[in-house]
Amino acid sequence: MLNQKEKQYYLVGLSYKKADVKTRGEFSLSEEQQLALLNSFKEEGYESVLILSTCNRTEISGFVEHPYILINKLCNVVEGSVDKFLDVAYILKTEQAINHLYRIVTGLDSQILGDYEIIGQLKRSVTNSKKIGGLNAFTERLFNSVIKTSKRVKNETLISSGVTSVAYAATQYLKDNVQDLKSKKIVIFGVGEIGKNSLKNVLSYTDNKNVILINRTYENAQFLADQFDVEVRKYENLKEEVANTDVLIVATGSQTPTIRKEDLPQDKEMYIVDLSVPRNVDVSIDKMPNKYVVDVDYLSVLTEETKENRLKEVPKVESIIEEEKQDFIKWVEARKFAPVIKMLKQKLNDFQTEEINYHKRKSSAFDENEIQTVSDRINQKIIRHFATYLHTNMENADTCIHLVKEMFNLELESAHEKNKNWNAV
Repeated sequence: MLNQKEKQYYLVGLSYKKADVKTRGEFSLSEEQQLALLNSFKEEGYESVLILSTCNRTEISGFVEHPYILINKLCNVVEGSVDKFLDVAYILKTEQAINHLYRIVTGLDSQILGDYEIIGQLKRSVTNSKKIGGLNAFTERLFNSVIKTSKRVKNETLISSGVTSVAYAATQYLKDNVQDLKSKKIVIFGVGEIGKNSLKNVLSYTDNKNVILINRTYENAQFLADQFDVEVRKYENLKEEVANTDVLIVATGSQTPTIRKEDLPQDKEMYIVDLSVPRNVDVSIDKMPNKYVVDVDYLSVLTEETKENRLKEVPKVESIIEEEKQDFIKWVEARKFAPVIKMLKQKLNDFQTEEINYHKRKSSAFDENEIQTVSDRINQKIIRHFATYLHTNMENADTCIHLVKEMFNLELESAHEKNKNWNAV
């Protein structure tokens, strides 16, 4: 088992801010890769590792001795190299990492300001970590806090008004560019979260019911089709259906192209929306005649018209973040105070026992039960007063704790116990 004392909370990652679609694709992780990587961390004694891989970012966070542990293990299972990662990466420690998590789940750090699509992906990542027993008290409390913050922002602000996801932006693009969209045949390839959102948006905002779903796992497509009363085709019929469609929305999660040049008719006019990262529509299709291809980077430009209104909501969002973050920090501080409060309580109990035993020997008329009750109340008041002082005087808490330890000769807990209370954080 690795030495917990040397570990700190780090978050490493890359995003749309410095990495283009191609680069992000080189560092994206499938669900299977994520689970394998989580198990690899656990086997080496690293806890509370969380992996977040979306179309706009790939991030790994957890308690490690050095951030390069996270980086090296990631780069061992993806196409990209360590050097390429470092060219576009961010490395955040403790408070910076925590601040970053609050910002991404509230849409402040999304490619489309106010996009909440990531919250569902974060919940799945948390579930994956829990599956292998990979969350400790600190990170579980942190993720619960950021998820609660996201809900508050969604309910209490208008930052999500207008375009809220690339799936919605895709629908807006089609409405603006495809004539008589209502009557066109639409194929959605891939029925994961983004594919499902694309279907919802098409049905809600275009009045087009001529939608066909295709997925490698037929049962998943059929389940979604039954919910929304649309048609479904088997994966074996993909080429045939694509050849006859007017609009193709690709939301697959492959590491290599799932739609190739040879899958498409040469001259038929088609609008192709690639919502996958890495791109799942081969780049050679961009040069085909009558083929209009857009990807997630292009779609983000379409949201500029709503950006100004959303920017006005940012101060409200930041205020909510600060409230929830302070609650989390208070919880962390309370855990830091717990060991010394416990030690002081034990020391007072020792004094109490010693004095009661002394007076029992001195007097046969000594009422032990009554004295026990009175002294218990005194001890409780002292402990309560001390704890209240620490919580209301955070800036002096460390000095006070140090003095109390010296004054009462309190023994330090083991490194393991100290780490459990996150003094390192």
